[in-house]
Amino acid sequence: MTSQDQENEADMQAAFESFMLGGKTTTPTKKGSNSASLSTLTSPSPSPSLRKNKQQQKKAWGIIKAYQTTLQMQWLDIDQDLHNLMISIAHLRDCIQMECRYIHDNTPKKPSWQSFGLHSQKQQVLQSMDVEMALSRDLLKHESMLETLRRLLAHLSEGQDALGRRLEEMYVLLHEEESVMDNDKIANALECMQNVYTVLAQDVYRKQQLSQGLLDSVNNQILSVNDAENHEPCVIAHQCAKEWSASEDDKALLENMLQLGKRTDAITE
Repeated sequence: MTSQDQENEADMQAAFESFMLGGKTTTPTKKGSNSASLSTLTSPSPSPSLRKNKQQQKKAWGIIKAYQTTLQMQWLDIDQDLHNLMISIAHLRDCIQMECRYIHDNTPKKPSWQSFGLHSQKQQVLQSMDVEMALSRDLLKHESMLETLRRLLAHLSEGQDALGRRLEEMYVLLHEEESVMDNDKIANALECMQNVYTVLAQDVYRKQQLSQGLLDSVNNQILSVNDAENHEPCVIAHQCAKEWSASEDDKALLENMLQLGKRTDAITE
């Protein structure tokens, strides 16, 4: 084998090693530069601690995303349904109050036979019996709405518990790998998660109190014929619907958490 053949064989060997180590092809070099070429192509592999830290960070972003999904689907969506339900109950109580007044004002004060003859009164288009049927239907609908209110409140409390479990998962992860907090974005996300959980816990309690007041207002006064301004069940229902929404500061905090969840999509994928 000539020296030229030996050099060609060494070049082919160097090209093969560079392809296997670096995944890239390079132009063949002379025999004297083989060691230098290999040293430039090889890169140090990440240390086990660094690799574990990256895995833990990825897991942290997964927990943040799960927290975000729980917040949207098991809290905010249910809260919006509750708000719409409160508005519907307030409007339905207005209808019940008007129907009770109509029945009261159009109840005959004298025997029906006195309405016949030459001096009979003008026949009404809307009969009291029709209004009584509408009242009965609205009362059944009102009871069904109250049952839905109790069920949605239970789901809202379950959503709050689910947020607490997600937050606990993050604390367990930080206990296992404290270096995860070296990432400023994860640290900010954890602080936002804590603030959101605290704010929503207080909001759940406030809305439970509003709902309890609405449920306690279901009594015989709901069928009274007082003026709408003094009709206590109607006033309480409208007050609950008006005070149900969160404050502007709380809405801004929740929106920030939602946007944070969207920004993590590209990281977790």
